[in-house]
Amino acid sequence: MKKVMIPIAVLFLSILFLIGLSSTANANPHRMLMNYQVGRIDMVVYFSGGTPAQNAHVTVYRPDGTIYLKGETNEEGEFSFEPTVMQGEWKVVAEHSGHRAEILIGAEGEGGTSEMPLYITVTAGLGYLIGLGGAAIGYMGWKARRKRESETPS
Repeated sequence: MKKVMIPIAVLFLSILFLIGLSSTANANPHRMLMNYQVGRIDMVVYFSGGTPAQNAHVTVYRPDGTIYLKGETNEEGEFSFEPTVMQGEWKVVAEHSGHRAEILIGAEGEGGTSEMPLYITVTAGLGYLIGLGGAAIGYMGWKARRKRESETPS
């Protein structure tokens, strides 16, 4: 019975791994991300793969919705500005060749990001799949042990 369980477990984990790879291969290629910190707002704009968005067009909107500032990121994807007042939510939009990121910066005084980077999402997904695989293998072992115990004469 053990000779059969090992190949089944390996096959099951391989299938889970391939499913995980195929689901991450379909990631949206038009996503961009931004990080920021408050005070003087220093931002980093980057694509979902982690590459800095060089020369991305950035538009900053005041809390009332009017345009406050327009500019571009530098070679490292960095952009900075100082808001006149930090009341309400400021909207920052970055665009580069069909990619777009949008973030609201409030008066809470904390830095943040608009979304987790892709590598963290992929790593978390693979960890989830490996955990499910481990649970399935544990269940299969438990069932096999119960079957063996029920088949042995008492």
